[in-house]
Amino acid sequence: MSLHNTHIAFFVLPAHGHINPTLETVEALVKTGYRVTYATSEAFAPVLRDIGADVVYYKGGPSSEGVREALRIRRFIKHDIPALVIYDDLDRWGTWFAKEMPHVPTIRFFVGFASTVGGGFWGDHHDGLQPLFNKSNSKPDSLSNYIYNHVCRCNLVFIPRFFQMHADTFDERFHFLGPSISHRRAYGRWDSTNNERDIILISLGTVLNARPDFYRICMDGLSELDFRIIMSVGDGVDIDTLRPIPANFEIRRFVPIVDILPHSVVFIGHGGMNSTMEALYHGVPLILAPQDRYHYLIATRVAELGLGTVLPHNFDGQTLIDSIRSTLNDSAALRRVSEVGVEMRKSRAAETAVEIIEKHLHLEGGG
Repeated sequence: MSLHNTHIAFFVLPAHGHINPTLETVEALVKTGYRVTYATSEAFAPVLRDIGADVVYYKGGPSSEGVREALRIRRFIKHDIPALVIYDDLDRWGTWFAKEMPHVPTIRFFVGFASTVGGGFWGDHHDGLQPLFNKSNSKPDSLSNYIYNHVCRCNLVFIPRFFQMHADTFDERFHFLGPSISHRRAYGRWDSTNNERDIILISLGTVLNARPDFYRICMDGLSELDFRIIMSVGDGVDIDTLRPIPANFEIRRFVPIVDILPHSVVFIGHGGMNSTMEALYHGVPLILAPQDRYHYLIATRVAELGLGTVLPHNFDGQTLIDSIRSTLNDSAALRRVSEVGVEMRKSRAAETAVEIIEKHLHLEGGG
C-alpha cells in the first residue's frame, strides 16, 4: 500500500468532547501524508479544515432526514472508498458503514470509558437505519445486535488504563493511549501574566451548561477568596443576567482551558471526560458537580482514585468553599494528582495512535 494520499475516513459524533481528542491524531496523519475525510456537522468544519482534513457534513439524527444524510454519505464513501474507517463508539453512521464495508479495515475509538458492548446512548433511535442495514447484508441481522455485541479488532481509548473501570477485563484489542491534549484554536488564546498558579477555573463544558443557579452559587460563595476566578458559562446563559460580577471573577462564554489549567490551583467542573483528563494531565485537582449519569460515573472514579471531590447534589456556597479549602490543604491528594499529571504528560497519545493506525492499515481483514 502506497502511503501517499492513502484515504482514511473518520466518523465522529458532532460534539466537542468527541472531536477534540481526535484533532491531534488527524493533524499528525495529514502531516504524515494521509488524506483524511472527516464526517461531522458543519459547526466543526473550520477547525478540521485548519488541520488539513476534508469535511463531509452530516446531521446524524434518528429522523428520516438523518437517514437521507446516511444515504448521501454512503454514495460519497462508495465513490471514494477509504483504506481505513475510524469510527466513534457513539457514532451510528460510522458503525453502520463499518458493518456495511467488511472488506475495509476498521478502528473504533473511545473518548471515554471503553466498553465491549454498545452504549445506551443509541437507545431505539437507530430503527430508521434497520431497512438500510438489512439491504447491505446478505444475512439480515439486527442492527442493535451488531451495535451491542460487535467488538472491533482494534480499539483506541483516549484515557489512561488506570482510569478505566474494570481495566483488567480488556484484552490486547484495546489500546489505552491517555488523553490527547492540543490547543483548540477555535477557543482563542489565553496568555498568563506570570507563571504562578493563582487561578480557580470553573466550567460546565459545552453541552449541559445552562445553569445560572450553579454560577450564582459560585459567585456568591467565592467572591471573597484571594484567588483569580475564571468562569466559562457557554452559550446557554446571558452573562448580563449574572451581574453584578464579583471583582475577583472573570466570566466568559468559552475559554481555552488547556491554556489556563497550568496556572490553576483547582478545577471546578461537571465531570466530562475531556475536561477531567485535561485537568489531571496538568496536575490540577478536581471538584466536580456531575450534570448527568455518565458524568457521575466519571466523578465517582475521580473520587475513588483520590484525585478530587464530588459535590453533593444540593450544594451551597459554603460547601463549595469548604471543598476548595479541604482540597488545597490535603497534601497527600495534591501529591497524587501531581504524580498522575507527570505520568500522563509522558504519554504520546497522538503519536502512538498513528503508529497503531499504520500497523492496522497493513493487516488483512480489518475490524
